[in-house]
Amino acid sequence: MNKTFIAVLAALPLFFISCIQEEMENTECDIESISLHLDKPTDFFYHDYDTAQTIISAKTNIVFIIRSYANVQNVPTTLRVTEGASIYLKNENGTDELFRNGSAVDYSDEKVRHFHIVSEDRVWSRDYTVAVVREKPSEGNLKIDFEEYTLEPGGKYYVWTAPEIFTEIQALKSVNRRPSRWTILLRLLWVEAPTAVTASNWRLAIRVLSVRW
Repeated sequence: MNKTFIAVLAALPLFFISCIQEEMENTECDIESISLHLDKPTDFFYHDYDTAQTIISAKTNIVFIIRSYANVQNVPTTLRVTEGASIYLKNENGTDELFRNGSAVDYSDEKVRHFHIVSEDRVWSRDYTVAVVREKPSEGNLKIDFEEYTLEPGGKYYVWTAPEIFTEIQALKSVNRRPSRWTILLRLLWVEAPTAVTASNWRLAIRVLSVRW
């Protein structure tokens, strides 16, 4: 009798340990953070830290904002999810494919990508969307490189433009040289208004100075 009782007592810890191990499978299926990996982040984002986000539990729509002229494609992406959870990326045909962290994801043209997170116990799941969208153009986030310019009919100066974003500005320059920032300012403030610098010219000059060169 005593031996049987002692054997039962000895087996109880093993029984409870087995139960605890079964209950340890995680039921959570959340994305805790996400990061995009780019060689030169500030060519697309305003700051290096804009490439990463910590995701609160109530958030399922994740949006990254990039510069208005930028476009990202095939970006290595890393998701940190709750312990034991699995990550799936929805393909264009609607099927889920197991996603490996660091794999490239195509976010070009503001595509919305769908991630499906499955809990460790395989019972629970949650859907997330991730998109990289361009900010609406403004004076402070334009990329002006003077790649598009033409010689005006009189042959005295070149005209440079930033298509669909910036107002065309005429700038003095020699035939074989592109206009400098200061040449443009000189024309805006004095050549265009030889007798008086107008408020409009001053505003345009400030815009030129604020552009990312």
